[in-house]
Amino acid sequence: MSTSATPSRPAVAEEEPFVLFHERHSARIYTLNRPSKLNALSHGMVQLLHKQIRAWDDSELCKVIIGTGKGQFCAGGDVA
Repeated sequence: MSTSATPSRPAVAEEEPFVLFHERHSARIYTLNRPSKLNALSHGMVQLLHKQIRAWDDSELCKVIIGTGKGQFCAGGDVA
């Protein structure tokens, strides 16, 4: 009896977004998620942050916005 094994392919890891958004009670939290670049802000990240912070600012439920970063907080703007 012959069996042929199908080679398993490595799972393709989904790339996490560069900015993560969370809500906890009345707090709204964003996490910069680009640790390999010291969380340097790209233009796209700034656009995401601006849109979400505006929405949170308009919400009656949001009392505080907290910024965090994976690893470092933020090295500044991405000039590369």
